[in-house]
Amino acid sequence: ALEAFTYDSDGTDIHAVVHPPEPDDETGDTDAADSVPLLVKPHGGPTAFDGFGFDHRAAYFAALGYAVVRPNYRGSDGFGRAFRMANDGDWGGGDLDDVIDAADATADAFTAVDGSRAGIFGGSGGGLMTVNALGNSDRFDAGAAFYGVYDYETFVDDTDDIGWQLMKRELGDLSTDLENYREASPIRTVPDIDDPVLVLHGEEDARVPMSQSEQLCEELDKHGKRHELQRYDGEPHGFSQRGNVLDAYTRCADLFAKYLGIDPDDGSSRPHPPRE
Repeated sequence: ALEAFTYDSDGTDIHAVVHPPEPDDETGDTDAADSVPLLVKPHGGPTAFDGFGFDHRAAYFAALGYAVVRPNYRGSDGFGRAFRMANDGDWGGGDLDDVIDAADATADAFTAVDGSRAGIFGGSGGGLMTVNALGNSDRFDAGAAFYGVYDYETFVDDTDDIGWQLMKRELGDLSTDLENYREASPIRTVPDIDDPVLVLHGEEDARVPMSQSEQLCEELDKHGKRHELQRYDGEPHGFSQRGNVLDAYTRCADLFAKYLGIDPDDGSSRPHPPRE
């Protein structure tokens, strides 16, 4: 069953929903110390809210043997206006701390969780959080970023009206606050990323164009980082075709199995062999 808990992140109480470790089939034990790897899944929005509703992505990884935590970081809905506005002008600041801190907080709260084996994945705002977390900390071993925004300056020229209004609210007016956009962009952290990144994007995404993932992967390639880009024909902002969903999450499962020690290799390979 899902559980909720609250943890401290730089003096701010952060609510999170956890898919806790599944009991062992033979013993029913959920408390074997440091036996279960951890995945952090930041939601998109960034103004969404993670509650007890069914999340098929988190449930999938929980069924594979992971503990999955979904933090409601600063900027999330559901906790009042001040909390909702807490990341305005601070995108990639306190909210990113909340996401990174979720790993240690979950490992502290659940004996079975092995905090030293942690991955991160998310879509849209969760995708940019994934890249930001990998580039601003050494807390995670691998990440999967779905259809995220990585270069805020170029994004404004390519997105729809909703995307443009979001950027203006979070970072100011591009004509007067250009430095905010450049400094906050996850793509600037690529030189500091040491872990493998799986990047996934739909070709028909109007909210966050495919060019965002292309720019990210060009930068990853330039700096010699382990990465893979997967494109999905006909998919908009969020994958809906059954075959594409299965392909995408199977690749994510392979990534985390490899780099979180369930099915390890020597760490030299790409996240998944390219499709023929």
